[in-house]
Amino acid sequence: MQYAKKIEDSVARFSRRKSDPHLAVVYDLFPTINKDQVAVAKAEKMASSGAPEEAARVFLKMGSTAADIVMFTEELGGEVPVVGAVLKTLKAIRLRFEAVQSNTERLKALEERCTYVTACVIVKWRQTSSSEMNVAPLESCVNAAEDFIARCSRRGLCGRCTKASSDNDELLTLNSRVDSLTGDLGLAGIASLDAKVDDLKAMLAEVIAQNTMPASVPVAAVPNGKPVEHSWHVARDRVVDAVYEHLSCGQTPQVVGLVGRSGSGKTTCAASIVGESTGRRHQNETGDQMLRRLNRVREHFRDGVVWLRVGRGGGSAERVPALMSQLAKTVFEDLKHSYGFAPGASPTGGGSAFISDFVRGKGSAAGRKRCLVVADDVWEVDILEELRHTGMWVLFTSRDPDLVERVEGSVVPVDQLSKAEAECLLRGAAELSTGSSLPSAAAQVIERCDRMANRLEFVGRWSTVKGSDDEEDWAEAVSAIDAEMSAMAGEANAQKSDEDLSGVKRVAILRAGFLDLAAQNGFNPLLYLSLAVMPDGRAFGAKEAAVFLFDDWAEERASQRRTRQAAKVVANLEQWAVVTMHGNLFRMHDAHSDFARNKLKRSEDVRASALRRWRGFTSRLDTIRSMDYFEMVDLWHATEMIGGESWRVSRPYHVALDSLRDSSPECIPSLKAVVEFGINECAWEVTHDVALRLLRVQKDAAVEHAEVRHTLESLIHCANALNLNSDADAHRRELSLMVDAAWENRSNTASSPPRLVAKRLLERGQQLAITRRPDEAHEAISEALRLQEERSGDFERLEISATLEFLAIVLVDLKRYNEGVEVYQRCLRIKEDLYGLEHLRLTVTLHNLAVCALKRGEPGDVEKASELLRRALSIKEVKTGEDHVGMIRTLHWLRRCAEKAGEPEQQRHWEERIKRLEDANTEPK
Repeated sequence: MQYAKKIEDSVARFSRRKSDPHLAVVYDLFPTINKDQVAVAKAEKMASSGAPEEAARVFLKMGSTAADIVMFTEELGGEVPVVGAVLKTLKAIRLRFEAVQSNTERLKALEERCTYVTACVIVKWRQTSSSEMNVAPLESCVNAAEDFIARCSRRGLCGRCTKASSDNDELLTLNSRVDSLTGDLGLAGIASLDAKVDDLKAMLAEVIAQNTMPASVPVAAVPNGKPVEHSWHVARDRVVDAVYEHLSCGQTPQVVGLVGRSGSGKTTCAASIVGESTGRRHQNETGDQMLRRLNRVREHFRDGVVWLRVGRGGGSAERVPALMSQLAKTVFEDLKHSYGFAPGASPTGGGSAFISDFVRGKGSAAGRKRCLVVADDVWEVDILEELRHTGMWVLFTSRDPDLVERVEGSVVPVDQLSKAEAECLLRGAAELSTGSSLPSAAAQVIERCDRMANRLEFVGRWSTVKGSDDEEDWAEAVSAIDAEMSAMAGEANAQKSDEDLSGVKRVAILRAGFLDLAAQNGFNPLLYLSLAVMPDGRAFGAKEAAVFLFDDWAEERASQRRTRQAAKVVANLEQWAVVTMHGNLFRMHDAHSDFARNKLKRSEDVRASALRRWRGFTSRLDTIRSMDYFEMVDLWHATEMIGGESWRVSRPYHVALDSLRDSSPECIPSLKAVVEFGINECAWEVTHDVALRLLRVQKDAAVEHAEVRHTLESLIHCANALNLNSDADAHRRELSLMVDAAWENRSNTASSPPRLVAKRLLERGQQLAITRRPDEAHEAISEALRLQEERSGDFERLEISATLEFLAIVLVDLKRYNEGVEVYQRCLRIKEDLYGLEHLRLTVTLHNLAVCALKRGEPGDVEKASELLRRALSIKEVKTGEDHVGMIRTLHWLRRCAEKAGEPEQQRHWEERIKRLEDANTEPK
């Protein structure tokens, strides 16, 4: 009753103070307890079950979010005139700026609708019994809105402009969720506030001022990209306690893994640990004590917490540099509060060293920082090794407990919920009142779900049980699951293990739930199945959802309307706990995507439609321009998994380029993207033709010489691969002339920063090496190395190691093998010092050092080379497994060592292993 009384008193004072007669409408909507004895009786009845406190708490939270939206809107509006004149000069920026203005209006609309729904919730609360009122949908929507506003408020104007498009998609989704609240909460026809929203804002502000608790201690901000938590998610105190204990022990960085089966709630646990302070108050615990307990992880890591989505394959060795580049950018923007290009934030590497320098406090008077990175859905050890060496504490989620052991971390199991946790989650997902008793059949639902979080929340969202405490409704849900289990039992009558039986239950739940989902809306099952065309765990927005639903999604006149329609369907799936909101994007849970993929393969019409529409999207030039190589490979691989055509067969980008005029502003960026993709895919013949066109168009457009030089490098790679020796020589001669001209025309380097000069020298050295001028390349790279050695820090040491590697390659070309060995050894020592003795980054240097020693051919070099290669092989075996394709190259050189050493048995051993790996990997790279 305490919170309810505060709200009533505040509204009464506000209404009496205002002289506007129209406020009588507002006053009538909120009858005071003192004046209305009927309301007193109802309120007392609701208080006994805790409903008033729950509704009041959500009301305050919604009010706070509404106020934040207003503040953000006013702040952005105030900044607009300052930059308006500049933005008008550039068409592309102006378009983004207009999108920001449009988003501002949408923010205002969202704020007004949130205020309206909040008022209606209060009225509904007054008019109904506690058992009929549940605020879970409202709280779930508030969590999403809060997350959005928190991210917006941390951006400057530039950030808001560049994020305008994605913000627009998110606002569409948020508005769709608010739309559904009227039906979900039964608020239709309760109140008509007309133009009284401003009055309600003022009322909310007063209530917030009276009830907001001041922050007692500084805590880290909630990380961007964290999944939005649903109101029904339960706080798993045992898991949180264990994680905090492991993370907070000692002063050295720790690695902690949340490990459990698919659907056990690992990501949800991680999100709650670093999210807003939500949870239940313990017995005899004060409000301040509860806040300190719930915020203890963010308080412990007050220097910063960041969220890193990894996913299957995302943490492999070849993708680690790009992933660390992404993390470096996040640290640069969210922890350093800077905007732009972070030093080292490039796919070629350097991200790890930049983060390491930041954590160690290089250039900062504050000294070493205590920061936490949450790596979600980790499958490979490579990324954990890299994160561990940045100096950050690491919390990650995974299904594989062996990963923790391989990085010497601590395991926190996340598996079944306790009985009380399962009941609480199911009650919340079904939108039953807090503290109410579940129907007896709910116990059977919990048993069928094996107390797994993902299954329980999915069943709780079924229309059969949602909002119902009727025993027959819950028994019907149990019958639906059992019917699907019986249908599956006909496949085999053999005794099933507990693990097999759990899998049967999971599929039965998904089958029964899909039927219920399909009955609600025709678009729901179409999008549900179509999302399986995408790679597992891939983030998507309303625009990509529209691709699967409508053929005319790309037409200018229909695009925005189709995106709005798709946003509503996505919001439906999100409310069904099928997809999870991550920032402004969504991800489908892998349990659903696996089920959807198997079902899609048997639904030929839907499969054909989804493949056609998605192939149309991935084949667009603007798609390949906006994504990196690994993203594009994943998209095409996922398409092929369900019977789609390979890009190598249809060559969609080359077809699209044929219809693109050379004078088009999109021509050069499109050609560059296709060339880069083709070289990475070793599609030399078709890429060579595209690169020739790119070179011609660049020369006609008089683009920067640096761009032309890069294209010539690509042409040399293609010509070498195709054995077009005369073409390769011609391209080298042209590149050689351009390298000399660029160096002669360079600006005065005396006033340039040494780091920039070193970068130019290194680039010149690499291009001279490509043009077969190793002596000049050696001179340029050596000078770059001298400038780099004048600076200190992990980032500089990593730059030095990379430069040493290039220098050694040139020395080998010059047949100066003794010097090459010395340089490789120095490079190896730096990497060992930076990463330790067992890091995957050492394997490249170990391999190159071994090859250099073999070429030198001094006594004992064969034995040294074999020892180095065996060390590289053992690291790869531990880190990537014994069957990884990346070991084939090392095994080939070990075979050569055995041949030179006269060891035929060892030679046969390596040959047999090479054959096994080649047979297991049909497309070795």
